[in-house]
Amino acid sequence: MDTFHLKTDEKVHLIGHSTGGLVIRKLIANSKYVHKIGRCVLIASPNKGSRLANIAGNIKPYVEIYKTLKSLRYESVAKLNHNDETDIEMAAIAGNHNNLLLGKLIGGVNDGRVEVESVYLPHLKDFMILPYGHKDIHHQPETARWVDAFLRTGKFQ
Repeated sequence: MDTFHLKTDEKVHLIGHSTGGLVIRKLIANSKYVHKIGRCVLIASPNKGSRLANIAGNIKPYVEIYKTLKSLRYESVAKLNHNDETDIEMAAIAGNHNNLLLGKLIGGVNDGRVEVESVYLPHLKDFMILPYGHKDIHHQPETARWVDAFLRTGKFQ
């Protein structure tokens, strides 16, 4: 599909969890339809890369099994440039409930998979931290309420 069937003034809002947020950023960087994208919310997305992916990426069998690890490493994510000249309003939600052994391995404040500092980007319109882990933050009613608020108003309220 290479066309959007939207009215002239309609825009699509996008929400992505984890790698899904990176897919949104890639779309924004490379799409000829960027003018049709309204607001975006990135949930627990490793926007600056993943320390865990960098660690696991040094273990060859892991890279063979988990092919997406390469795309989550610092140097790969650094290539996803956001075009600040767009009208897209973007926000991010990070989690800080580290209940996994992997979270202990990566250190810092994290959600068990992604560090809070990696979720934050300077050009975000809004940013918040919720008390959830990586595998459940996107299933929480509270997260859905904050996403809805941002998509409606352009800020977390």
